[in-house]
Amino acid sequence: MLQFLTSGRYDAGRTQFLTPDGATRCYYATDNVVNVAYRRLTPDDLIGALSEYGKIGVVAIEADQERAQALFRDTVRVLDEEAARG
Repeated sequence: MLQFLTSGRYDAGRTQFLTPDGATRCYYATDNVVNVAYRRLTPDDLIGALSEYGKIGVVAIEADQERAQALFRDTVRVLDEEAARG
């Protein structure tokens, strides 16, 4: 997924994923962010198995793992806030 989204490549010698310009990228992802309140969201809000299961996948890509995890948490926070408005 990371390669598809960034057009980068994994450098086995450095054990790092690199973008085409050589910048390091990390990701944090799951296909199982679930909250029953997400059922209030519609495909117009997002895409995925929202209305039936309250479930969505999220991929956060950043320059390091800590920032990728922070972006992931921020994304879930926004989803929670939007669902609570429902």
